[in-house]
Amino acid sequence: MSTHRNAGSLLRRGRMTGLRAAAAATVVALVAACGSTSDATTGTDGETNTVRVVTNFGTIYYGLLLGLDLLAEERPDLKIEHVQLSAGGDSLTALASGQADVVSVGVSPVLIAREKGVPVRFGGSLVTAHVALVAMDGKYRSLADFQPGDQIATPGPYAVGSIALLGAAMRELGDWKKVQGMFRMMPHPDAVAALTQGEVQAHMATPPFLQQGLAKGAREVIGGNELLGAPVPLGAFAFNESFHKANPKVYAALVDAIKRGTAMINDDPQAAAARIAGLDAVKTTKDKVLVELTEQGIKFNTEFAGYTQTADTMLQMGLIKKKPALSDVSLPNVTGS
Repeated sequence: MSTHRNAGSLLRRGRMTGLRAAAAATVVALVAACGSTSDATTGTDGETNTVRVVTNFGTIYYGLLLGLDLLAEERPDLKIEHVQLSAGGDSLTALASGQADVVSVGVSPVLIAREKGVPVRFGGSLVTAHVALVAMDGKYRSLADFQPGDQIATPGPYAVGSIALLGAAMRELGDWKKVQGMFRMMPHPDAVAALTQGEVQAHMATPPFLQQGLAKGAREVIGGNELLGAPVPLGAFAFNESFHKANPKVYAALVDAIKRGTAMINDDPQAAAARIAGLDAVKTTKDKVLVELTEQGIKFNTEFAGYTQTADTMLQMGLIKKKPALSDVSLPNVTGS
């Protein structure tokens, strides 16, 4: 990690803070505490000098957080305000209400939100990852082994991992609703505890919570490319359309910084881990972050993979009325499939 920290490095001065929220009803108040549209000021070029960011918790957002830290160091004139929330839907609520400019998201919530008129577009991918349905009891060897009354922990019914699991259920069982009826919504950390304590029979897990469950004796039932038939696009970042239109230079700087943060993770994970560990939004050890960055099956990449398969699954399930091309729901220069 660089020993020289510019005074503009907002992520380390406490102006980029992490706050928890349990329900979408609290989002507007939380984000408003960090700043609202009326509080933002403009620079000499007429673009904003305040960017309001809402992310979730977890390893998959490290490229985004690292990019923001790089930008904050390079642009002391740009104030970055940050809130962390527990569910992706909360991030979209903040964006739809005009209380956030850039948010961490999943593919499936964005496609649903777009059909409801939310002015959100992808700015890029963050990761694809090995996700899996895990169970403690060895009798669960396939989805067919789950019976009425069994419970599967998942953070949300339309989370990307949930959609991937339902797609697999549709192919293997011919009835995705059977599995959806077993969903019990809870954050991933709670799900690990519930699984190991026998409160639920399975957990649709993502890194690092997948590895935590496996370390405690859980076994994979189904995972990886078996779910979607492609890598699971676990995380992405998106912008309010009006922010992009009004602030093209700031938008470009944000996207470039996130790409550079992602590249640092891939090219020099040691340096990336050291820097990420010091962020106010993370606050942990370099060694722990390094393990998280190198978890099996997680790939940091701003180019999309698995978008098409996710959208196809959602269309077949009736969650969206039509399948948009990636370009239809993205800002310029977003790549992938």
